[in-house]
Amino acid sequence: MDRRTLRALAAGMVLSALVMLTVDHFTSKSTGTADQDQDSDLVTQIRKERDELQASIDQWENNSAQQVSGVADHTETEIMTRFILVIEPGMTSPEISEQLVQKDIITDANALNNYLADQGLTNNIQTGEYDLNSTQSIEEIAALITRQ
Repeated sequence: MDRRTLRALAAGMVLSALVMLTVDHFTSKSTGTADQDQDSDLVTQIRKERDELQASIDQWENNSAQQVSGVADHTETEIMTRFILVIEPGMTSPEISEQLVQKDIITDANALNNYLADQGLTNNIQTGEYDLNSTQSIEEIAALITRQ
């Protein structure tokens, strides 16, 4: 076999492989919707579990707050509030700060929003779960939820 014959044979094999891949691609049924359904079910299950955990945390916080308020010592003490913040893709800093205000982690949503904007961190907010409490400063919270 000379070079030309070998090259022609290789080119024919490559061409036939491409034809077979093209035919297979257009004639096989796609299983993408099944994968998407499984992903959707998994996301729904994870969100349900997250909501259940958040409800347990809220109940625990309420119980502990009631126990602390029932103590005979009437001195005024600050109760630390704890919250697991879940940042999902597409959430904005106003949405995040409103959640933190609602859960008594911070008192002023604008303060967090302004801090993130002033520091140029609004585009650096990371998705994930963050364990926050009311004793943390806005700077500490911003450092936790952003990549720097």
